[in-house]
Amino acid sequence: MASISSPNSGPHQRPQLMTPGEQFGRFLLVEHIGQGGMAEVFRAKTSWAEGVDKEVCIKRILPPLSSDKQLREMFIQEARVAASLTHGNIVPVYEFGIIDTYYFLAMEFVDGYTIREIMMEAARKKRWLEVSEALYIATEVLEGLDYAHRKRGTDGAPLDIVHRDVTPGNVMVSTDGEVKILDFGIAAMGGVKDVAQGAARGKPGYVAPEQAVGMAADGRADIYTMGVILYEMLTHRRLFKQKDPRARLEAASSVARPSEVRPVLPASLDSVVLRALEPKAGFRYGKAGEFRDAIFDYMHENGMRMTRAQMAKALKRVFGSHTTHGAIDADIRDLDEERLERPPRRQRVTRSTRTISSNRGVPGLDAAIADARRARLRGILVGMALVAVVGLAALLLLS
Repeated sequence: MASISSPNSGPHQRPQLMTPGEQFGRFLLVEHIGQGGMAEVFRAKTSWAEGVDKEVCIKRILPPLSSDKQLREMFIQEARVAASLTHGNIVPVYEFGIIDTYYFLAMEFVDGYTIREIMMEAARKKRWLEVSEALYIATEVLEGLDYAHRKRGTDGAPLDIVHRDVTPGNVMVSTDGEVKILDFGIAAMGGVKDVAQGAARGKPGYVAPEQAVGMAADGRADIYTMGVILYEMLTHRRLFKQKDPRARLEAASSVARPSEVRPVLPASLDSVVLRALEPKAGFRYGKAGEFRDAIFDYMHENGMRMTRAQMAKALKRVFGSHTTHGAIDADIRDLDEERLERPPRRQRVTRSTRTISSNRGVPGLDAAIADARRARLRGILVGMALVAVVGLAALLLLS
């Protein structure tokens, strides 16, 4: 992981977003994948020796934020954590460095869909994932988390890695059926003390109770969030809508059994899911591998079998044979509401690792945008009313 150039080298450039077709160091930007609160992401190509080209995903910290020390440290921490992990269920980092004073990550480009996109498209078309497919995705994610949690450094000491942001937008399923964990941007490394320093970070609807109130968290927090995702994949319902920590804790203490929410689900699966959702960490699965094994045991006892090829077919069933991947710009609070049957008012092209840089769920952002739009509309209406009143008054004076 060597820097391409020094932060102080080269001519000073005015900060601006990258555009497709632009050369970024030795990377040719091909397609804009997305932009989040901290970074922008591109599909890119780079040439090796003898004319060998490699397709990669480039994540670059946004120019206006490149001078923010805290965000730079988060970006470097993401590189440090991701570069230490080599596992089939985790998106690998090929390179970390600096080009024209901007920090960047070069990662594997995964052609596929996030769980969020899969759930939204399934809701729109009523082509839900089968129970075995949802369980398969969960076991693959837990496989990667178990590896990350158990990872040791070169000195043999545990690295104590905790992802802390496992959400439907940070897990992808490739078109070949591979499941990959994305975005270690707020991951912690080094034990409970480091985890506690940022424990309140993460998406409100997915963080573990102890993390939601700023307490120290360990790998069992990731187990909890994976339990939430599995619950939502099985029930087609958003589990937690509360953003207030106290209300969130109250909701966590009384989670309905999946088979109550969706009666077609087997009641024998309830205990497997609900153990991961225990409010107190001590009552959950102790390791991600234990949660994975519990799902494996359930699948074996019930004659369920899923392969990567079958998962790829499941994606085709949900998305059809589209060559570009569309994502509905909507929430997943109630995935089976009829309103999702209507075609979305607008779609945006999203490809594979779009959400690697996504910082959705920024508190108050959507509400602020909505308030601004309402205020503008009120201003227009008030202006029209004043014009009408003045016009009427003029007519009365002239008559």
